[in-house]
Amino acid sequence: MTILSKNIEESTTVQVDSDAQNIVYFHQNKGEENRIIFRDHIVYSTFEKAGGHVVLLTNVKTINFKVEEDKLYVQIQFLRAEQNREAIIILPNTS
Repeated sequence: MTILSKNIEESTTVQVDSDAQNIVYFHQNKGEENRIIFRDHIVYSTFEKAGGHVVLLTNVKTINFKVEEDKLYVQIQFLRAEQNREAIIILPNTS
């Protein structure tokens, strides 16, 4: 969550895909779009300009993102853990 918070703090827009498992955030000053993608039990951060990705989490059963007002809610369930993890990230002021 620390990496995600740091990456999002300078973004101008944050959008959650319709399946609530991926997000897109855009850095206006860098002209760069980044994504957090969940696939095959792995959560990746992609970097459009660099053309690559970084693994953020492994052994993930489910992940859900939700944006409400100025907050990004993240819920994660791991394959081997009995409990879910949740986090709230304050989104930057985009107005």
